[in-house]
Amino acid sequence: MINIYSINIKEVEKYYQKELFGATTVDNFSVSEEANKEEIKEFAKSLLIKKFVSERTDNNIYFSTSFSGHYYLIAIYNKQIGIDIQRFVDIDVRLINYAFDKNERGNSITEADFARVSALKKSLMKCAKVNQEIKLNDLSSNECDGPYIFDNENYVSLAKIYKEHYYIAITYKGNFIDNIEINEINMEEIIGD
Repeated sequence: MINIYSINIKEVEKYYQKELFGATTVDNFSVSEEANKEEIKEFAKSLLIKKFVSERTDNNIYFSTSFSGHYYLIAIYNKQIGIDIQRFVDIDVRLINYAFDKNERGNSITEADFARVSALKKSLMKCAKVNQEIKLNDLSSNECDGPYIFDNENYVSLAKIYKEHYYIAITYKGNFIDNIEINEINMEEIIGD
């Protein structure tokens, strides 16, 4: 079973503000500021890793994290894994050229298509630890959907809509489709009472 834990970044932001400043509302502090976004993302990542990975005693544990919009995710599995979450965004030619190979580009690409394809490709790149020189548009989405062979290894990739305006994609080493459980958690579950 693949376990995915999802937390709303706004909850993390409130907890972070309280820990940092002793209050949940602080003037001139907003998650929309780029520096604060990065701090909050790193803080969320460290909390999730500490809670769901560091405390585990199993020897064969793999994990991957991803962030988009309001959600930070961690996927945990007993095999190599990659996860990506992609929020639906307004797309333009630049984004289409970024995510789709030449054969996939067309006039009918929707926000959902972009989110699904880019999430699938990013999850593969994370799982397979693909060379940084390879770009998303170097990969065909046909190569990274369902069971397939990539770089002489067996992989499985799956994508599903999450919260209406996101796609979550998971890629893991193997040749069969395993069960996936998405757990929405809150700060109380991470830090306790």
